[in-house]
Amino acid sequence: FLAAVLTPLARHGYSGCSPLFLVDANVRGAGKSLLCNLISIIVAGREMANFTNTTADEEMRKRITAIALAGDPVVMIDNVDGALGTQSLDAAITSLYWKDRILGQSQNSTEIPLRTVWYASGNNVVLRGDMSRRVLSIRLESLEENPEVRDNFTHEDIRSFTRSTRPALISAALTILRAYHVAGRPRQQVPQWGSFEGWSLLVRSAIIWAGLADPCGARQAYSEESDSQQLTIGRILEHWPTVDGQSSFTAQEICRLLNAEVGPFESDRYLDFREAIFDLIGINELKKIDAK
Repeated sequence: FLAAVLTPLARHGYSGCSPLFLVDANVRGAGKSLLCNLISIIVAGREMANFTNTTADEEMRKRITAIALAGDPVVMIDNVDGALGTQSLDAAITSLYWKDRILGQSQNSTEIPLRTVWYASGNNVVLRGDMSRRVLSIRLESLEENPEVRDNFTHEDIRSFTRSTRPALISAALTILRAYHVAGRPRQQVPQWGSFEGWSLLVRSAIIWAGLADPCGARQAYSEESDSQQLTIGRILEHWPTVDGQSSFTAQEICRLLNAEVGPFESDRYLDFREAIFDLIGINELKKIDAK
């Protein structure tokens, strides 16, 4: 959480890109979007610009272009349902400039600076493709079935409290960054994070230098649990030996095998293998597939 607050404040103090901060929870109503908005109130004085998630890459590209044109410093992909990640979003997180054709204009592609810090919220979010290596997660765990009905808060209106104490909060955040800079930005003995070296050398290192835990501590475990493609490929390999004992197949041979066996679940010899293949290529019902 602290890294998510410091990053937009330090955005012009380091070279390179920033990770996406995913606020993930085990139940609805745990306060994911609220937490993102509190971060934005601290760093920008207003709630966070947001849009809904889409798995259609062309639509995601258009939304990223609109964000780049608006120059929003912080943006939230709100209430992610299911999987997060498209090629365009992957590219945007690790790009300093965004190139696209402006809708309604006949001119060629325009290159736009992209310094946005990305946030996302959702319940038990699954990360697609390369998204897992671009995400720093904040996990909210609630023991209550309906956390939205709680009433025992220290601050009844946390938004108003954050606005009223913003001068002190932003001063505290900037003090951490400035103290680390004045100290000479001493290197911290932590592994580098590819694509986010500049961020790691300033924001991450400042937090560790201040005596707090490494914000990347939970990143690897979360990535392994939430990387849907990696999990699916693991299931395919697990069930591979059950398919007639063969050690290798072409895509066409797999199709011929599975298409010949389509039928009731109880008579499907390759049910587990088939479901893993279907998950990998994005099919949710039994039907014939082709090599493509």
